[in-house]
Amino acid sequence: MNKKILQIAVFSILTLSSLLLFIAFYNKKNPEAVMESSNKYLLQKSDNLKITKIAVISDTHLNEESFKFLLGFLNSNPVAAIIHLGDHTDFGDLKSLKLSKSYLDSLNVTYYSLAGDHDIAETSSLSNFSQVYKTTKYMTINDINLTFINNPFNYTPFSTLEFDEILRSISNADLILTSQPLFVPKDNFFSYKYMGSMDDVANLSPTKQILLKEYNSQGQTLLSKIRETQKQLLIVSGDHHRSATFTDPANSLITYHITGALAKNIYLGSKQYSQKALQSPRFSIIEIYKNSEGQTQFKIKEQIIENWFKFGIT
Repeated sequence: MNKKILQIAVFSILTLSSLLLFIAFYNKKNPEAVMESSNKYLLQKSDNLKITKIAVISDTHLNEESFKFLLGFLNSNPVAAIIHLGDHTDFGDLKSLKLSKSYLDSLNVTYYSLAGDHDIAETSSLSNFSQVYKTTKYMTINDINLTFINNPFNYTPFSTLEFDEILRSISNADLILTSQPLFVPKDNFFSYKYMGSMDDVANLSPTKQILLKEYNSQGQTLLSKIRETQKQLLIVSGDHHRSATFTDPANSLITYHITGALAKNIYLGSKQYSQKALQSPRFSIIEIYKNSEGQTQFKIKEQIIENWFKFGIT
């Protein structure tokens, strides 16, 4: 082995070690646990109203084993619907999208799907995804109003007509579901990953910079509109491969939940690692209903599939 190859090998090992230590340190500060979150109205069940239970999954990336686990879980824990928040596939080709749909079909439960950024990678649009999956914009389940926002893009802003329709639909929503988060606090592990993030704008072509700035503006307009709410509102997103729940700093009535991933692997830059390097595979169960005063009540519980992998650090 010559000196140059040896230097490259040593550099690669040091880079990987630094990444793993950073992840381990972050998780030591934020230990993994089964997370349960609820709003302050949850325990007021004197109304005896029906609770709607929804399974929310994300970032499956064609991991068939996770769907087998889901099937067993749902057989003994029935839900009204499954909602997939995107990244069904790695590249968004039709063959992979059709395979991902066959996995969802095997669960024998009503489901609704959003596209992730990986699901539009081949076409940079929803064209492939829309051929395989029916896209839903809004619906009602047991008096709970759901709004779906397909926002996996970075360089394709919504048309004016489509964006106006999104803004109108959120005014009546109790639960908003998005593929990319709309807001992420600065202390979150993936604080730079949200709709229209400008983190990498300096490295883009002039055309992509213009498109990203427009998309960022739409994201901020959407967030401002949502923050006008005067009722309890839950916003659930995917994309991060790591779960989190937090309250909006501008409006305490708004709760955000980012659901974890069901993938085997995750890409960090150009490198591929086991999903367990970041967080054990998991999905979320959301219980939601309205009391007699019309207040939205919810509870979120995470279902972890595998034990935490700690890189030998306790």
